[in-house]
Amino acid sequence: MKIRTGFVSNSSSSSFIIKKRNLSCIERDLIINYKEKVSKMSWEEKDELGYEYIEDYSWSIIENEDEIIGSTFMDNFNMGKYLEKIGIKDEFIGWENDNIF
Repeated sequence: MKIRTGFVSNSSSSSFIIKKRNLSCIERDLIINYKEKVSKMSWEEKDELGYEYIEDYSWSIIENEDEIIGSTFMDNFNMGKYLEKIGIKDEFIGWENDNIF
């Protein structure tokens, strides 16, 4: 019998982790308060991010002393594109498939 110990590839969940030492104070604020930032974007910008429902923000963002951790079970918002848009370098983001968790 095979037992899967990693993430399910066809799952609608996603998660990431970013070390706070790699972020400016402004970048940390833009991640933590992403709902406020997205609410001020034009519909074209929201479409670019894959944003589908104005009232349904699906990412849970948690901040601890060293990291910012984001997770979702039903992803209707492309957090990767948002992080890119606000200037977060891809090398600073650990996604669930990167095996850093």
